[in-house]
Amino acid sequence: MYLKSLTLDNFRKYRTKNNTVYFVSAPDYKKDNSVNIAPKTTLIVGKNNTGKTSIVCSLNKLLEREKFLASDF
Repeated sequence: MYLKSLTLDNFRKYRTKNNTVYFVSAPDYKKDNSVNIAPKTTLIVGKNNTGKTSIVCSLNKLLEREKFLASDF
């Protein structure tokens, strides 16, 4: 399964606006030969304090069926 986007609503840093993360599909990065990334690798790149860890935590909680805590919201 490949994600095209992920919308986080009221999870950690993400509130109700500007809360959708878009993923680049594999064919898009293959157009540029200067990028050398393994096909099954996901990179999350961004400045400090932009929500990279929140994305990873939300996916882990969904995939591992972990409980959401009050501090997540």
